[in-house]
Amino acid sequence: MTQEMMQEQQEQSEVTVSILEMLKLSQAQQDALAAKFAKLPKLQKNEVRKIEGFEHEVETYAAYILSKMANDYLFAQMRDIWVSRLELLIPRLLTKDEKLKKATEDAVAVIAAEITDSDERVKILDIVEKNWKTTDRLNKVECIERAIELFNSVHKA
Repeated sequence: MTQEMMQEQQEQSEVTVSILEMLKLSQAQQDALAAKFAKLPKLQKNEVRKIEGFEHEVETYAAYILSKMANDYLFAQMRDIWVSRLELLIPRLLTKDEKLKKATEDAVAVIAAEITDSDERVKILDIVEKNWKTTDRLNKVECIERAIELFNSVHKA
């Protein structure tokens, strides 16, 4: 290892501070986070573990909680905008005009890509479905199902 690489590594280790230290969490608080993490369902634990860059699971879980809170705030700000846009677009998903249908599907896919949280996607589509006033129940169901397909296809990758 070169002198320059060793110096860079030393500087990084000096700057690296635990998120728990930055948050000034007491040992009791850290233990509580660890206990809460241990009780999470397996799927949620796997979601937490996707976050990289932390030595300990408690740190990763703390970062996950902060990230989730920030995302929830951002989603709350965007929710009405997404719902309004989707309320205009989703009824056009079954149009016979192929150009309009393709443009609508593309627009719905763009919105779907913006909504990164799966729970939020479900909430948004539920709101759109509940707000939709129509006497043509079959058309409504088909449009919502098509929107769900588009949302799922965007997030499979």
